[in-house]
Amino acid sequence: MKNIFVIDDDEIIRDILQLGLQKAGYNVVTAENGINSAEKCKTHEIDLVISDILMEDKDGLGTLIELRDQLPTIPVLIMSSSTEFLEIANQIGARAVLEKPIIIHKLVDLIDDILSDD
Repeated sequence: MKNIFVIDDDEIIRDILQLGLQKAGYNVVTAENGINSAEKCKTHEIDLVISDILMEDKDGLGTLIELRDQLPTIPVLIMSSSTEFLEIANQIGARAVLEKPIIIHKLVDLIDDILSDD
């Protein structure tokens, strides 16, 4: 079973994503920001990271940069309601971007595609 790390400062979104992804057969680890994200990926043997962009303490772009630098083989999917930030995320190495609001079955299809490529 694949392990997914969901990072979002909104607890309700984290819970919805966790439940939806678990129903799709994934193990899910969550966090409210990107602090120590690379270490958590190593500890939990993460196969894919999903991160929001706008968060307190450490945002999604900083998290993406850290992961690209320290763990370049782990795919990162960035989500946001801001298309400008999604474009930036694409430019700095996100494997995929998804505009909020998230539709779970579309997210699961995208994750399946990303993980089947690896």
